[in-house]
Amino acid sequence: MAIDYHLKLDGIQGESQHAKHKDEIDILSWSWGASNPVTIVGAGMSAGKVSMSDLTISKRVDKSSPKLLALGVTGKHVATAVLTASKSTGAKTPEDFLTIKLEEVYVASYQIGGSHGEDVGSESLSLAYGKINYDYKEQKKDGTLTSAGEVGYDLIKAEQNK
Repeated sequence: MAIDYHLKLDGIQGESQHAKHKDEIDILSWSWGASNPVTIVGAGMSAGKVSMSDLTISKRVDKSSPKLLALGVTGKHVATAVLTASKSTGAKTPEDFLTIKLEEVYVASYQIGGSHGEDVGSESLSLAYGKINYDYKEQKKDGTLTSAGEVGYDLIKAEQNK
């Protein structure tokens, strides 16, 4: 099953031709994570403070590239960024089953490169953020999607918000 990934950034258009994500940024790959160190003290355990990584994406060079670089070098931010994953469910167009929404988004790092024989170069960028919301939808046997859970976290306030 093919899965498509897209990134929508406020005020920045990409070149996606996907029916539900036209003019968003096509994503080749992405990664994100969180960790919470656990300490064992005597007969008990205790969790520490959560650490969330930047959302790192890999993409092809496209019309969003100059604006993304500008955000990185100026330190300006965008209000929101939304990463979506979509797959075929039997509907006419692929459906979004994973959505990661970031708020107060900064381009923390930007890398560009290429290799011989490629039609266009590639970029890697890391997005830092103040808030994150993660929503996953499972696919039922009939092809419909239903939320399996949603969680949000405010890094500035250091608290869960969903």
